[in-house]
Amino acid sequence: MDTKDLSSLSPKNNPYLIGHAESESLIIDLYNKDKLNNTWLISGCSGIGKATLAYRIIRYILTQDSPQTNPNNKNGDGPLYVERTSEIFLKVASSSHPNLLVVDGSANEEKDPLTEKIKIEEIRKVNNFLHMTSGQEGYKIVFIDNIDLMNKNAANALLKIIEEPPKKSLIILTTSFLSRILPTIRSRSRIIKVKPLNLNNFTKVINLTKAHLDDEFLSYLYELTSGSPGRALDIIKNDGIDIHKRIKKFIFHLTEDNSSEIQEIVNTAPKETFEKQYVSIFQLLSFFLNKALKFNFSVQTESPVGKDEKNFYVKLLKKFSIIEILRIKEKIESLYAKSLSLNLNKKQIILSSILLLKNSKKI
Repeated sequence: MDTKDLSSLSPKNNPYLIGHAESESLIIDLYNKDKLNNTWLISGCSGIGKATLAYRIIRYILTQDSPQTNPNNKNGDGPLYVERTSEIFLKVASSSHPNLLVVDGSANEEKDPLTEKIKIEEIRKVNNFLHMTSGQEGYKIVFIDNIDLMNKNAANALLKIIEEPPKKSLIILTTSFLSRILPTIRSRSRIIKVKPLNLNNFTKVINLTKAHLDDEFLSYLYELTSGSPGRALDIIKNDGIDIHKRIKKFIFHLTEDNSSEIQEIVNTAPKETFEKQYVSIFQLLSFFLNKALKFNFSVQTESPVGKDEKNFYVKLLKKFSIIEILRIKEKIESLYAKSLSLNLNKKQIILSSILLLKNSKKI
């Protein structure tokens, strides 16, 4: 594996995948036995590699169908690896392969996770594509990313397709919210539940981006993102490392008179990055309140608890009871949710949330 910066690669341009060899081996085994299911549903948290796995499956199957290419993996980069200079890889990356149709329902889940981005017109295109006689021999593959973003009509139309799929068709679906998918679609799909990476594999992925993070911050990112490299890369790409460190420092000194520090963070943030910082502040407040509860019950965490962090938990637990901390956390998360749906003054929401933690009155 080379060390190209993967932080700039989209899933269709990324040949690598770390930590999901078991799922890849299952695909190869069923393909070799001619028992490959027509519909696959890949589920797991956001940023964990679902779309990357889907594109590796797509490239592998199309490579097997192409007599001009050698499908053998010579680089040791996983069972489904296809060389990035190959004709199949380049056609998939450029969305020009005649036997592949991609429907991308991706959206900013943090801003509006319920937005319906896939409508019935796009599913009709899927049906037409699968029944076309033109194209190359072999599998016709449809990839629908984030199917939880389909509206009801689109979901029902997709159900009809997967109930009676054409021969040599392969439909690959992904979702971060398996419970939102129609039970009838789930029951007719072979489900792959992609698990969070362990810390070792998570570190391998992040190190490929040449981010040069120390072990302590890597462990912190791992715990913060629940083992999701994609979410960690979002933080890294959006200059979030410095912001996260500043917010962490501020949170750990909340018991002191440091309100001016958070005002400085908020007021000096460039307009184009404020939204990301706003999300980060609430993400970290919720994260460290959760860790305070774990600390109280001596629950082991992935990232080490430093001196400042430990002092914060000790002071917080002296100031508030467990029930009060839970109520503070609920109020902060409620304020955050309302600010997104009602377009409230976000700077004021931040300060109001901070005051909840500084206020010694009963909540």
